[in-house]
Amino acid sequence: MTAFLTRLIATLKDRPALAFPLGLWVLITATAAITGPFQTFDLLAPFPRLIYWGFVVGLSIGLSLWQMHLLAARPAIWRVLGWLPFSVVFAGLLQALNLAVFPHWRGWPDYLWLLGVVVAISYLVELADKLLILLVPRPVEAASHDPVTALMERLPPEKRGRLIRMEAKDHYLSVVTAAGEALILMRMADAEALLAGTDGIRVHRSHWVMPAEVTGHLRREGRDVLLMSDGSEVPVSRGARPDVERSGLIPSRAAR
Repeated sequence: MTAFLTRLIATLKDRPALAFPLGLWVLITATAAITGPFQTFDLLAPFPRLIYWGFVVGLSIGLSLWQMHLLAARPAIWRVLGWLPFSVVFAGLLQALNLAVFPHWRGWPDYLWLLGVVVAISYLVELADKLLILLVPRPVEAASHDPVTALMERLPPEKRGRLIRMEAKDHYLSVVTAAGEALILMRMADAEALLAGTDGIRVHRSHWVMPAEVTGHLRREGRDVLLMSDGSEVPVSRGARPDVERSGLIPSRAAR
């Protein structure tokens, strides 16, 4: 048991993208199981209440992360509007669960009540997230040494290596090096500021590359794509194309 916990803690330290939602799930589930909101304290015994809220909270976090992953590269308005279909689906799943668990649960009136609660909580969470970003600045440390080295210090030791590219995934950043890929809790804008002294270039809202790691370029369905040394393909947005042209990574349209 001790060995298992040691391995689990080591894994979570190296995988912040897993540690944060897991910790959030444990915290919210424990709080809900103890306090019994929405009359679950009176309707369910302690252990069934723990199972109920563990399932509900886990489902909520899982669906939220999946939605944010799908909308990570979209404009912010997509994420804001995306909570509406999320609420419809999640409230429907809760309705099915409650019909199975609670004998007194009814049809449309209870579903509409659930939908209102889910919509309200979803947008309160979104508002809190935006306020947190505004009120709690995330300063980028002024590195006295190579900025790439400063970024590497945020990665697990086994993932540190020659920097190839970065990809924004909501509040997380996927950093790809010659040693592999790691997720860190950092915004693309902060990472870009940290690496301002390098040759790197932002080629898309969600993608940043090291020019030396670009191995080729192709056009697919009218869009520019960069081929990277790690075997990945990185899209070039229309807005970033002029800067990418000037960097010499793709040919100028005028030269064709």
